Amino acid sequence: MAARKRDKLENRLEEKGWFELSDDYWRQPGEVRAKLRLLADTNIPRGLVEALRSDGISVTTSQELNIAQVDDSELYGCAQRENRVLLTNDADFWSDRSFPVGRGRGIIFLDSSRLTLNKDVGITLGFTWAKSFGGGWKGVKLRITSDKCYLKGPSHLGKTVYEMAAFGGRLFVREVAEER
Repeated sequence: MAARKRDKLENRLEEKGWFELSDDYWRQPGEVRAKLRLLADTNIPRGLVEALRSDGISVTTSQELNIAQVDDSELYGCAQRENRVLLTNDADFWSDRSFPVGRGRGIIFLDSSRLTLNKDVGITLGFTWAKSFGGGWKGVKLRITSDKCYLKGPSHLGKTVYEMAAFGGRLFVREVAEER
């Protein structure tokens, strides 16, 4: 009975363009990705930094690097030099005009300062995916809301936007025409 229910869910999701995302979906056969390394902007709560660290993610804060008061471009440049993905609550980093998709190490934009790891579905999904994606963030941006994630990355078409969500405790993704 459970398999039948699961099949029905998968059929409904497929009709709407969703497909299940496995840990190896973004990897080439045999590829081993480097671990995720983050540079946390000053606007990231200390509690979240500590939660990410206890979850095995390497996080350095802008305060620890003595760059807490630099402008956005300088902060992003530092993340690149440190070979880290920038973690921020600053919506300016989601703009492709200022920070184009396809350049740099990547950005994770938390679309709320009140997101909590393991309590909000979106942030749990986002970091579950980010850890499995590892260090292969060339030009990728991830926007995390309380219940979903949006991933922008370079493709043969220029830019592709994906929406990620959990259904039945599993991670699903679909391509979307525009950001939400």
